[in-house]
Amino acid sequence: MKWHSPFLLAVIVLMVACHKDEQQGVKEGNMADEYVSLARQSQSIDTAFKLFDRAEKFASGTKNDTIVYEVLSEKSNYLVSYRPDSLPQTLHKLRNVVKRLGTKTAFGFYQSKMGDYYLHRNQYDSAFFYYDASARLLQQAQTDSVTAAYDLMKVASIQQVYNDYRGAEGTATDGIALLKDKDTIILKELNNTLAISFSGIKDYQSALEYYERAAKLATDSLSKEVIEHNIAYTYGLMGNKKKASQLLTGLSKSKVINSEPYYRAMVLDNLGYVKLKSEGAEGLPLIRKALEIATETNDLESQSGIYLHLAEAYEEILPVASLDFYREAYATATAVNSIDNRTAALQKLSLLEDGSNAKKYISTYFRLNDSINEVRLKAKNQFAKWRYDLSESKKQNIKNQNQLALTKLQKERNNIVYFLSLCLLIVSAVLLYFILRSKYKK
Repeated sequence: MKWHSPFLLAVIVLMVACHKDEQQGVKEGNMADEYVSLARQSQSIDTAFKLFDRAEKFASGTKNDTIVYEVLSEKSNYLVSYRPDSLPQTLHKLRNVVKRLGTKTAFGFYQSKMGDYYLHRNQYDSAFFYYDASARLLQQAQTDSVTAAYDLMKVASIQQVYNDYRGAEGTATDGIALLKDKDTIILKELNNTLAISFSGIKDYQSALEYYERAAKLATDSLSKEVIEHNIAYTYGLMGNKKKASQLLTGLSKSKVINSEPYYRAMVLDNLGYVKLKSEGAEGLPLIRKALEIATETNDLESQSGIYLHLAEAYEEILPVASLDFYREAYATATAVNSIDNRTAALQKLSLLEDGSNAKKYISTYFRLNDSINEVRLKAKNQFAKWRYDLSESKKQNIKNQNQLALTKLQKERNNIVYFLSLCLLIVSAVLLYFILRSKYKK
């Protein structure tokens, strides 16, 4: 074959082109990683998303699904934190890439992000479905225990919405067992979730114990002080107003808390309520200040709880004002579907309103209460079934693993038997050969 053969030239050109494509792919992959890194470091949310868009563009240029998956995963995590309403478009792209990759780990992560999206929309049934599916897949794959634990943490938080505190306790405990100190942030949240569950069943001493564990795992000042607020609130529930007031007073002077309107309003509201119970009217200005902050930030859920505290404060000294506050509490709780605050307001309005208004609120209260009990019972049964199914799935996985191990062991034994049999056959054949040869010579 001559060096100028057309066939040889075509092969050389193809090899050069492939090498260039490979180099270009590597270059674009490196650019995608660089832009993702810059997006993480950016102090501006808008700038971060522009950087993620550029990273996505370079990742697409690599035609490597693994690189595209990694960029879309990072972007979706960022969207969950800062722009959850914008998740669907990125999740649609992620789903297509995940289908091509076909791994349980990728499918599990995608389902976890779907859970985040539906939880943001307060669609608890759908969120539960996706978190459940993700947790199952990732536990089967045994490749991403951190995301699996995160899913269980979210499942536990949904159980708490439906007052299934016992179920949430079990789910959070399973999540902690998965982590084994791998991720302190999720471990902190799981301990915090356990504390909330214990508080929900009025086991306040256990609640304090788990809040303390969560506080030790907290790595930033805000997290530590939010947990300290939860500890103070628990002391208040235990009747230790002095300890609760002492902790909340310290938090009310914190620069970290005061820089966050939501937490500032929460601390002032609870400090005012504790003082109201222990010192009387001295707590009112604090609760009013909390309402002012929540109104400025249009935080309706916080407003509903603050209105309930104000209504209780004025119930004896100024009944007319108290009634107005209960109406506001009901209106704001209804707007954000805050079930507990809504039922608490309805219960009071049923007693304090006159005539036809009282009947209307009584009717709404019983209808809502029956509906809530039905939904919570259904959810509790669903959670119980889920835990049973998950337990059975784990048992089946262990059984399958044991069966695989036995099959492998049996295969190894068979191979040894085959090998020994073959050796014996060869030795016998050699012996037979020499015996026959010896007889032939004779």
